[in-house]
Amino acid sequence: MNTQKLYDGLHEDTFVYRYMRLGAYLSLLKGDLFVPKLRTLRENSDPTEGQLLLTSESFVKAWSGFDQSCDWQGDLERFEEDSLQTISSEKDLSIRPFLVENYYNHVADSRAVLCFCGSDQESMAMWQIFARDGVLIQTTCGALGEINLGSNKSSVLANIRYRNVGANLEKEYPQLVARPQLFKLKCYEFENEIRWFTSIEGSGPGLCLNIDSKRFVKKVVLSPFMFRNEADAVKRISESVLGQIDISQSSGRFIRREYQYGIDQLSHLRPDLEV
Repeated sequence: MNTQKLYDGLHEDTFVYRYMRLGAYLSLLKGDLFVPKLRTLRENSDPTEGQLLLTSESFVKAWSGFDQSCDWQGDLERFEEDSLQTISSEKDLSIRPFLVENYYNHVADSRAVLCFCGSDQESMAMWQIFARDGVLIQTTCGALGEINLGSNKSSVLANIRYRNVGANLEKEYPQLVARPQLFKLKCYEFENEIRWFTSIEGSGPGLCLNIDSKRFVKKVVLSPFMFRNEADAVKRISESVLGQIDISQSSGRFIRREYQYGIDQLSHLRPDLEV
Protein backbone atom coordinates (compact mmCIF):
# COMPACT_ATOMS: atom_id res chain seq x y z
CA MET A 1 0.00 0.00 0.00
CA ASN A 2 1.00 3.64 -0.40
CA THR A 3 -0.48 6.95 0.63
CA GLN A 4 -2.16 8.05 -2.59
CA LYS A 5 -3.69 11.44 -3.30
CA LEU A 6 -6.41 11.70 -5.94
CA TYR A 7 -7.25 14.98 -7.67
CA ASP A 8 -9.50 16.29 -10.44
CA GLY A 9 -12.55 14.28 -9.42
CA LEU A 10 -10.77 10.90 -9.54
CA HIS A 11 -11.97 8.22 -7.11
CA GLU A 12 -10.82 4.79 -5.96
CA ASP A 13 -13.20 3.06 -8.37
CA THR A 14 -12.41 5.30 -11.38
CA PHE A 15 -11.23 3.24 -14.34
CA VAL A 16 -7.99 4.25 -16.10
CA TYR A 17 -6.41 2.68 -19.17
CA ARG A 18 -2.83 2.07 -20.27
CA TYR A 19 -1.54 1.16 -23.74
CA MET A 20 1.44 -1.19 -23.41
CA ARG A 21 3.99 -2.83 -25.66
CA LEU A 22 3.75 -6.60 -25.65
CA GLY A 23 7.08 -7.01 -23.84
CA ALA A 24 6.04 -4.61 -21.08
CA TYR A 25 2.70 -6.40 -20.73
CA LEU A 26 4.33 -9.84 -20.42
CA SER A 27 6.60 -8.41 -17.72
CA LEU A 28 3.51 -7.07 -15.97
CA LEU A 29 2.00 -10.55 -15.99
CA LYS A 30 5.12 -11.75 -14.18
CA GLY A 31 4.57 -9.04 -11.56
CA ASP A 32 7.17 -6.54 -12.79
CA LEU A 33 6.14 -2.95 -13.53
CA PHE A 34 8.69 -0.43 -14.78
CA VAL A 35 7.96 3.23 -13.96
CA PRO A 36 10.26 5.61 -15.87
CA LYS A 37 11.65 8.84 -14.54
CA LEU A 38 10.32 12.07 -15.96
CA ARG A 39 13.78 12.62 -17.46
CA THR A 40 13.59 9.23 -19.19
CA LEU A 41 10.37 10.33 -20.88
CA ARG A 42 12.04 13.61 -21.85
CA GLU A 43 14.96 11.84 -23.46
CA ASN A 44 12.93 9.16 -25.25
CA SER A 45 9.59 10.71 -26.21
CA ASP A 46 8.89 14.40 -25.56
CA PRO A 47 11.82 16.82 -25.03
CA THR A 48 9.49 19.29 -23.28
CA GLU A 49 8.48 16.82 -20.53
CA GLY A 50 8.87 18.46 -17.14
CA GLN A 51 9.53 21.94 -18.54
CA LEU A 52 6.90 24.67 -18.49
CA LEU A 53 8.88 27.18 -20.57
CA LEU A 54 7.87 29.91 -18.10
CA THR A 55 10.00 32.98 -17.54
CA SER A 56 11.53 33.12 -14.09
CA GLU A 57 9.48 36.25 -13.37
CA SER A 58 6.24 34.40 -14.17
CA PHE A 59 7.35 31.44 -12.07
CA VAL A 60 8.09 33.62 -9.03
CA LYS A 61 4.90 35.63 -9.49
CA ALA A 62 2.77 32.48 -9.53
CA TRP A 63 4.48 30.76 -6.63
CA SER A 64 4.72 33.85 -4.41
CA GLY A 65 1.06 34.69 -4.90
CA PHE A 66 -0.21 31.17 -4.27
CA ASP A 67 -1.72 29.95 -1.01
CA GLN A 68 0.92 27.32 -0.25
CA SER A 69 -1.08 25.81 2.60
CA CYS A 70 -3.52 24.21 0.16
CA ASP A 71 -3.83 20.45 -0.34
CA TRP A 72 -1.47 20.36 -3.34
CA GLN A 73 1.45 21.22 -1.04
CA GLY A 74 1.74 17.70 0.34
CA ASP A 75 3.59 16.10 -2.58
CA LEU A 76 6.59 18.44 -2.51
CA GLU A 77 9.84 17.27 -0.95
CA ARG A 78 11.83 19.30 1.53
CA PHE A 79 14.53 20.07 -1.06
CA GLU A 80 11.88 21.39 -3.44
CA GLU A 81 10.26 23.57 -0.80
CA ASP A 82 13.65 25.06 0.06
CA SER A 83 14.45 25.58 -3.63
CA LEU A 84 11.17 27.38 -4.23
CA GLN A 85 11.82 29.70 -1.31
CA THR A 86 15.33 30.37 -2.61
CA ILE A 87 13.99 31.23 -6.06
CA SER A 88 11.32 33.52 -4.61
CA SER A 89 13.75 35.37 -2.36
CA GLU A 90 16.57 35.76 -4.89
CA LYS A 91 16.97 39.46 -5.68
CA ASP A 92 19.44 39.09 -8.54
CA LEU A 93 17.18 38.68 -11.57
CA SER A 94 20.05 37.34 -13.68
CA ILE A 95 20.38 34.30 -11.38
CA ARG A 96 16.70 33.40 -11.14
CA PRO A 97 16.46 31.66 -14.57
CA PHE A 98 19.26 29.28 -13.58
CA LEU A 99 17.56 28.51 -10.26
CA VAL A 100 14.27 27.74 -12.02
CA GLU A 101 16.04 25.51 -14.56
CA ASN A 102 17.84 23.71 -11.74
CA TYR A 103 14.50 23.16 -9.98
CA TYR A 104 12.89 21.61 -13.06
CA ASN A 105 15.93 19.39 -13.61
CA HIS A 106 15.63 18.18 -10.04
CA VAL A 107 11.96 17.30 -10.58
CA ALA A 108 12.84 15.42 -13.79
CA ASP A 109 15.31 13.28 -11.83
CA SER A 110 13.20 12.77 -8.71
CA ARG A 111 9.77 11.81 -10.10
CA ALA A 112 8.81 8.47 -11.63
CA VAL A 113 5.61 8.62 -13.69
CA LEU A 114 3.08 6.27 -15.26
CA CYS A 115 0.85 7.50 -18.06
CA PHE A 116 -2.77 6.37 -18.30
CA CYS A 117 -5.66 7.29 -20.54
CA GLY A 118 -8.88 8.54 -19.02
CA SER A 119 -11.18 7.36 -21.80
CA ASP A 120 -12.50 3.88 -22.53
CA GLN A 121 -12.86 4.89 -26.17
CA GLU A 122 -10.03 3.30 -28.12
CA SER A 123 -7.73 5.55 -30.13
CA MET A 124 -6.10 4.27 -33.30
CA ALA A 125 -3.42 6.93 -32.84
CA MET A 126 -2.61 5.54 -29.39
CA TRP A 127 -2.47 1.99 -30.75
CA GLN A 128 -0.07 3.09 -33.48
CA ILE A 129 2.22 5.04 -31.16
CA PHE A 130 2.30 3.01 -27.96
CA ALA A 131 0.98 -0.52 -28.48
CA ARG A 132 0.91 -1.59 -32.11
CA ASP A 133 2.05 -5.08 -31.07
CA GLY A 134 0.66 -4.85 -27.54
CA VAL A 135 -2.41 -4.41 -25.39
CA LEU A 136 -4.65 -1.93 -23.65
CA ILE A 137 -5.25 -2.72 -19.98
CA GLN A 138 -7.95 -1.41 -17.70
CA THR A 139 -7.24 -0.85 -14.00
CA THR A 140 -8.56 1.43 -11.26
CA CYS A 141 -7.20 4.31 -9.22
CA GLY A 142 -7.64 2.10 -6.18
CA ALA A 143 -5.43 -0.62 -7.68
CA LEU A 144 -2.69 1.97 -8.21
CA GLY A 145 -3.01 2.88 -4.55
CA GLU A 146 -2.30 -0.75 -3.62
CA ILE A 147 1.17 -0.71 -5.22
CA ASN A 148 3.82 -1.25 -2.55
CA LEU A 149 6.23 1.68 -2.67
CA GLY A 150 7.97 0.94 0.60
CA SER A 151 7.86 2.91 3.83
CA ASN A 152 7.08 6.64 3.89
CA LYS A 153 6.25 6.69 0.18
CA SER A 154 3.29 8.41 -1.38
CA SER A 155 1.87 8.88 -4.87
CA VAL A 156 -0.32 11.34 -6.72
CA LEU A 157 -2.87 10.73 -9.49
CA ALA A 158 -4.14 13.71 -11.48
CA ASN A 159 -5.13 14.87 -14.94
CA ILE A 160 -2.56 16.29 -17.32
CA ARG A 161 -3.06 19.96 -18.23
CA TYR A 162 -2.52 20.69 -21.92
CA ARG A 163 -1.30 24.15 -22.90
CA ASN A 164 0.28 26.12 -25.70
CA VAL A 165 3.72 27.67 -25.43
CA GLY A 166 3.31 31.10 -23.89
CA ALA A 167 0.02 30.26 -22.14
CA ASN A 168 -0.66 32.27 -18.99
CA LEU A 169 -0.03 29.35 -16.65
CA GLU A 170 0.93 31.51 -13.70
CA LYS A 171 -2.60 32.91 -13.69
CA GLU A 172 -4.55 29.76 -14.59
CA TYR A 173 -2.57 27.19 -12.57
CA PRO A 174 -0.52 29.04 -9.91
CA GLN A 175 -0.62 25.99 -7.61
CA LEU A 176 0.94 23.76 -10.26
CA VAL A 177 3.95 25.71 -11.57
CA ALA A 178 6.06 23.72 -9.11
CA ARG A 179 4.76 20.48 -10.64
CA PRO A 180 5.87 20.47 -14.30
CA GLN A 181 5.07 16.75 -14.53
CA LEU A 182 1.38 17.70 -14.79
CA PHE A 183 1.70 19.70 -18.03
CA LYS A 184 2.11 18.77 -21.69
CA LEU A 185 1.85 20.67 -24.94
CA LYS A 186 -1.56 21.11 -26.53
CA CYS A 187 -0.62 18.86 -29.46
CA TYR A 188 -0.73 15.86 -27.08
CA GLU A 189 -4.31 16.51 -25.97
CA PHE A 190 -5.57 13.48 -27.90
CA GLU A 191 -3.91 11.29 -25.25
CA ASN A 192 -6.44 12.39 -22.59
CA GLU A 193 -3.79 11.51 -20.04
CA ILE A 194 -4.11 10.83 -16.34
CA ARG A 195 -0.69 10.70 -14.71
CA TRP A 196 0.44 8.75 -11.64
CA PHE A 197 3.72 9.78 -10.06
CA THR A 198 5.86 9.17 -7.03
CA SER A 199 9.31 10.19 -5.81
CA ILE A 200 12.47 8.34 -6.80
CA GLU A 201 16.12 8.43 -5.79
CA GLY A 202 19.27 7.31 -7.58
CA SER A 203 20.67 7.61 -11.08
CA GLY A 204 18.75 4.81 -12.81
CA PRO A 205 16.14 5.33 -15.55
CA GLY A 206 13.18 4.57 -13.26
CA LEU A 207 11.57 2.32 -10.67
CA CYS A 208 11.02 -1.43 -10.94
CA LEU A 209 7.99 -2.33 -8.84
CA ASN A 210 6.56 -5.69 -7.86
CA ILE A 211 2.79 -5.89 -8.23
CA ASP A 212 0.01 -8.46 -8.06
CA SER A 213 -1.03 -8.48 -11.73
CA LYS A 214 -4.20 -10.45 -10.98
CA ARG A 215 -5.43 -7.67 -8.70
CA PHE A 216 -4.06 -4.88 -10.87
CA VAL A 217 -5.42 -5.80 -14.31
CA LYS A 218 -9.22 -5.65 -14.65
CA LYS A 219 -9.61 -6.02 -18.41
CA VAL A 220 -7.38 -6.56 -21.47
CA VAL A 221 -7.89 -5.46 -25.08
CA LEU A 222 -5.49 -6.91 -27.65
CA SER A 223 -4.08 -4.77 -30.43
CA PRO A 224 -6.07 -4.66 -33.68
CA PHE A 225 -2.77 -5.21 -35.48
CA MET A 226 -2.17 -8.65 -33.96
CA PHE A 227 -2.59 -11.65 -36.23
CA ARG A 228 -5.25 -14.11 -35.11
CA ASN A 229 -2.79 -16.74 -33.91
CA GLU A 230 -0.78 -14.12 -32.01
CA ALA A 231 -3.92 -12.79 -30.32
CA ASP A 232 -4.99 -16.32 -29.35
CA ALA A 233 -1.57 -17.02 -27.84
CA VAL A 234 -1.52 -13.80 -25.81
CA LYS A 235 -5.05 -14.50 -24.61
CA ARG A 236 -4.08 -18.00 -23.42
CA ILE A 237 -1.03 -16.65 -21.57
CA SER A 238 -3.13 -13.88 -20.01
CA GLU A 239 -5.85 -16.25 -18.82
CA SER A 240 -3.27 -18.57 -17.26
CA VAL A 241 -2.17 -15.68 -15.03
CA LEU A 242 -5.21 -13.44 -14.66
CA GLY A 243 -7.97 -16.03 -14.71
CA GLN A 244 -11.25 -15.57 -16.53
CA ILE A 245 -11.31 -11.81 -16.95
CA ASP A 246 -12.55 -9.94 -20.01
CA ILE A 247 -9.89 -10.39 -22.73
CA SER A 248 -10.78 -9.56 -26.33
CA GLN A 249 -9.24 -8.17 -29.49
CA SER A 250 -9.86 -4.55 -30.40
CA SER A 251 -12.89 -3.78 -32.53
CA GLY A 252 -10.48 -1.82 -34.70
CA ARG A 253 -9.43 -5.14 -36.21
CA PHE A 254 -11.69 -4.34 -39.17
CA ILE A 255 -8.91 -2.16 -40.60
CA ARG A 256 -6.98 -5.35 -41.31
CA ARG A 257 -9.93 -7.19 -42.85
CA GLU A 258 -8.70 -7.04 -46.42
CA TYR A 259 -5.22 -8.19 -45.43
CA GLN A 260 -6.65 -10.94 -43.25
CA TYR A 261 -8.74 -12.14 -46.19
CA GLY A 262 -5.52 -12.77 -48.09
CA ILE A 263 -4.09 -14.69 -45.14
CA ASP A 264 -7.26 -16.80 -44.93
CA GLN A 265 -7.02 -17.65 -48.61
CA LEU A 266 -3.40 -18.69 -48.12
CA SER A 267 -4.41 -20.98 -45.25
CA HIS A 268 -6.86 -22.76 -47.55
CA LEU A 269 -4.16 -23.28 -50.14
CA ARG A 270 -1.54 -24.34 -47.62
CA PRO A 271 -3.31 -25.88 -44.59
CA ASP A 272 0.08 -26.95 -43.24
CA LEU A 273 0.90 -23.29 -42.51
CA GLU A 274 -0.19 -21.69 -39.22
CA VAL A 275 -1.38 -18.15 -39.91
